[in-house]
Amino acid sequence: MSIGGQFHSVSHSGMALFKEPIQSTVGGIVIDLASAPLAPGEHRLQLEAGIGGIEIYLPRYAKFVIEGGSAIGGQDVHDGVPVWDRMLERVKGWLKLSNQVPLHAVENPHPGEEIMIRIAIDGAVGGLDIYRI
Repeated sequence: MSIGGQFHSVSHSGMALFKEPIQSTVGGIVIDLASAPLAPGEHRLQLEAGIGGIEIYLPRYAKFVIEGGSAIGGQDVHDGVPVWDRMLERVKGWLKLSNQVPLHAVENPHPGEEIMIRIAIDGAVGGLDIYRI
């Protein structure tokens, strides 16, 4: 059981991020798939959330499919990071605080090979926001 917001990043965990389900009983989940290179092929990201929203930062070069969802909460795909998040990240940079939200994606190291992310969600309450960066 986990309580409180969680941050998971492929730049910290590498491709091991896809091996185990990410679970949160209470609190949101933030997944950063944009700040490190993704290996070519198909990957499954399994998310289990009780109460709390899910934010996923995904590079534009990766394709994705959403499987499942939340009982209560919508799903939105956004082009880029919202202006308020960009401003907050700049202030955090000036104050030398840790950055969580990536403002841009790393280049695709394998431009000729497809990357597919299957996002499997089992949630109760909370929406899904995917930010293509």
